[in-house]
Amino acid sequence: MNLSISETALQGGDLDWISENAISEKFKSRIINTPVGNISEPIFLPEGILFFKVRDKRKLKKIVNLEDAKNQLVKVEKTKILRMHSLSHYKNLRKSITINYY
Repeated sequence: MNLSISETALQGGDLDWISENAISEKFKSRIINTPVGNISEPIFLPEGILFFKVRDKRKLKKIVNLEDAKNQLVKVEKTKILRMHSLSHYKNLRKSITINYY
């Protein structure tokens, strides 16, 4: 993502799977109405213009077992923390590397 100012630009703008409950209503309607494989209509924000490319959609089965639900939440949170630390590490590396031109 050459023009992106988002932290996800470091991963090519990939947001991975997002729960419908984690998306604001402003974005949710655009994403839901975008067919798989297409790019959403533009969403104009004060910081710039936002597009979503919908690569796939899925419905999750309801989890009735509380232990399974807990394990799934823990896994999601671990992934978020790991991603946050890796982004931080990557930013520090980018800042510490110097390139000399001759």
